[in-house]
Amino acid sequence: MAAEMAAAGTRFGFGARAPFKMPDGATRLVPVFYWKGEPYPVILPSIRDPRLHFAAIIWGLQIMGQVWLRFETTPALIISTIFVAAIFEIYLFAETQKVIQFPSSAMQAANSLTWFVKTNGTRWGDWFSMNGFGFLWLGAFIAIGQKYIIKLRGEQVFNPSALAIFTLLVLFPRHVHPTPLTWGVSWGGQLFLVLYLAIGVYYVLRSFRLTLIPFTFLAAFAPAAFVTSQIATGALGAGAREGLLYWLAVLFSPEFMLFSFAFITDPKVAPRSERGRMVYGGLNGVLWALAMLFVLFTPGEAGYAQFGALNLSLRDQYIIETIFIGNLLFIQLFLRRWMDARWPARRPMDPVELIWGDSGGFIQETFKGFSEQQARVLAAKFAREAVPAGQVIVHQGDAATRFYILTKGEAEVVVAEEGGQERKVASLAPGNYFGEIAILEDTARTATVRAVTECTLIALDAETFKAAVAQSVAAGEDIRKELQRRVTEAGLVLAPAPQA
Repeated sequence: MAAEMAAAGTRFGFGARAPFKMPDGATRLVPVFYWKGEPYPVILPSIRDPRLHFAAIIWGLQIMGQVWLRFETTPALIISTIFVAAIFEIYLFAETQKVIQFPSSAMQAANSLTWFVKTNGTRWGDWFSMNGFGFLWLGAFIAIGQKYIIKLRGEQVFNPSALAIFTLLVLFPRHVHPTPLTWGVSWGGQLFLVLYLAIGVYYVLRSFRLTLIPFTFLAAFAPAAFVTSQIATGALGAGAREGLLYWLAVLFSPEFMLFSFAFITDPKVAPRSERGRMVYGGLNGVLWALAMLFVLFTPGEAGYAQFGALNLSLRDQYIIETIFIGNLLFIQLFLRRWMDARWPARRPMDPVELIWGDSGGFIQETFKGFSEQQARVLAAKFAREAVPAGQVIVHQGDAATRFYILTKGEAEVVVAEEGGQERKVASLAPGNYFGEIAILEDTARTATVRAVTECTLIALDAETFKAAVAQSVAAGEDIRKELQRRVTEAGLVLAPAPQA
């Protein structure tokens, strides 16, 4: 692509569309932007991208916040913060990846930031006010910059907007405050907002296979929070009724619903296995319930009348929401990787699929020792193949030129025996791989693999596969152990590789 650009003499602006290999292995024609003679492919979002769907939900809330809820923020602050975050991410991604990508993630993070954090002194109705813009812009830089700076083994650690919100609330309590938990609406209005969020966000989370997290979170939070609410209100001189109202005020708060359905379900930092996600959701629920005890540390700020009116003081809400986010960041920093190691994913998870192609999860599962960045690089080297039902994918006795991972469908492994009979030795499901024996042992194909149903596979050439296995001790050990198991259990014969 660079040679074509130089020949054309283009230095600035858009040039002709050019083929670009996407992370999922597919090659597509994309626009190309030239800056100082260097080409930058422009990757635009798909209308099916769940991040855009989530952004639409938040925009709906932003609009309601201006025309109905009378939130103390302005369209100028919201739009300018999103714009700053978008430009910053476009720049960072172009510098690190040499690609201009639509900043869906940045816009979502900045939108969430302006929703959860309000600047002191800003009044509803002052549409063009930029009061306190520096704090929100700082939050935008923190949210986007930390994705490129704070990493463990090449992987993102924190939810971007959560870290930015926590930083602003802790460092600048005199200048910013969180959005009220109950949003100052009646029970009817609160119920409408909760249903709007629950239905909308659930629709988005289905695309990520993340619905397990909020359900286990709520299952743990609801009973634990009921106990802590009774303790908290009792210690402040209120009765069981006020404790119940306190519990209901938080549990059915639209703000809390956003916390539980949006922040803890960030696919980039949530555990990858279903069991890990259950533990992750439940642990967040218990720790968040404990945060409700912190009203005990603000005597005189809350009392019978305020609990009865479902109107916690601003300081109480400030403390509760700050602790909510602090708990989440603690789990993401210290426990999430342990959960992934303790309960590794048995199938690919859609967070990876969404960001860089549906082969990503299968590759991370096969090459377990790889960081996300290493797996991302390897994913670009795989090619996709579609095979109709009944077609042979590899023949026993042939030379081994490719390693395969089955991503969709069902296949069978058969071995030819004397007399021309076939013996079935294994069935393959999505996530299973084959072809490694002949490549690593330098033999002919030891069995025939045939598609039972229509199949989709991703394939890697033999030399790249050998290099990938050598790159990760953990991946190499896992694959070689599986190789030995298959040879032993199926009684496979390792024959010399055919000469070219």
